[in-house]
Amino acid sequence: MKKLTLLLLGIINVIGIGLISPVMTDFAKDFPTLSDTSIAMVVTTPAITLLLGLAVSAWLVNNVQRKNLLLLGISCAVIGGILPAFLNNFNLILIARGLLGFGMGLGMPLQTTFFAEYPENERATLFGLNTGLGALISTSMLFLIALLTMTWRNTFLLYGLFVIVLLCVLFFI
Repeated sequence: MKKLTLLLLGIINVIGIGLISPVMTDFAKDFPTLSDTSIAMVVTTPAITLLLGLAVSAWLVNNVQRKNLLLLGISCAVIGGILPAFLNNFNLILIARGLLGFGMGLGMPLQTTFFAEYPENERATLFGLNTGLGALISTSMLFLIALLTMTWRNTFLLYGLFVIVLLCVLFFI
């Protein structure tokens, strides 16, 4: 189960930022006074704060147990991912998106450290499966959004998938 959990971590890295891209036109309609640049910040803010999360993770990794840091990162990603579905204030949505990116940055480098515990040939397989699984789930999620013609609010609820990853990390790492 630990290996499966490590593979699931890759889902966060693959779908974390771009999951909502297909519904940005719908999102913009609910905020007609905002510029296109402001609307684009909903997608780009997590990428910016991800860098901050990476720096904080590098600083904390020697002082905090990896599992706890990973749980903190995933928790931030869950909250920051889902919260915009319930918000009406654009600035609060940006803050939540920033929290998503920060959480992704906290956890992203830790996945590699867990993979490093396995022999080299097994590690290569894990990295390959990680990439494949992430791409498959990402494509499936985007297809689901298009198929169901989901509203932007419902699309943010798809970040609830990260709760499964959080529980797996809690119990299996």
